[in-house]
Amino acid sequence: MRICKSCGLGRIDRIRCVCGDEQFDEINSRMNDYGQPVGVALAEDTLTFKKPKKVVLTGKYCRLEPVNAEAHAESLFHSFSQNQSPQQWTYLPSAVPTVYSEFNDYVLGMENSNDYDCFTIINANNEAVGTFALMRLDIVNGVVEVGMVTFSEKMRQTVVSTEAHYLLARYVFETLGFRRYEWKADALNEPSKKAAKRLGFSYEGLFQQITTTHGRNRDTTWYAMTDIAWRNQVENYVKWLSPENFDNEGKQLSKLKFN
Repeated sequence: MRICKSCGLGRIDRIRCVCGDEQFDEINSRMNDYGQPVGVALAEDTLTFKKPKKVVLTGKYCRLEPVNAEAHAESLFHSFSQNQSPQQWTYLPSAVPTVYSEFNDYVLGMENSNDYDCFTIINANNEAVGTFALMRLDIVNGVVEVGMVTFSEKMRQTVVSTEAHYLLARYVFETLGFRRYEWKADALNEPSKKAAKRLGFSYEGLFQQITTTHGRNRDTTWYAMTDIAWRNQVENYVKWLSPENFDNEGKQLSKLKFN
């Protein structure tokens, strides 16, 4: 990795940094007074991170609203129950919803959680079709994880699923000013790992026997996206989400790709 001498950020391509400069320092060339290599010095204004708030994030194809049981539970229950394959819930902490009263309590728990900032995903038909959350908030270091990702069949392989992740990532980096955004998947959950890579998260390793779930061992695969990576790839999201990238049937003309 190379660091720009002008702004201290990583380069965006082979020639220029995001600030426009062309002069770079190798990250390992910075030494302390004892001749030891040390990390990049951070400007004070890069160490101020905002806490998530209950905000509505609006895109072209969907919007994200703070989870609200009264407003969302019934619609979510319908979306999760309709044409839902039980195997899609294998790696989730909860089971396939079959009893509305129990599901309503589950959604109410998300709404009132002090540990997670949960969002409901609303599609263009004003249907609640999925949920996910910002969790494991580290406000000191500017780190947060996207988790509790529960998408209904109405979201699978649609532009809504990609835009929902784009809206949340943009909020994390551009509004909250965070430096690192994490994605953790059950090591056996191939669709989740594939989704992380497709959305621009980088593989960081396997954590063995890190937890248990449903009475079995869980190894967890870690992925992450940094603020530097986000600046480098956000334009790929914008281009892919453009209406011009979809035909009359809503099928993509070009795939979402990152360098």
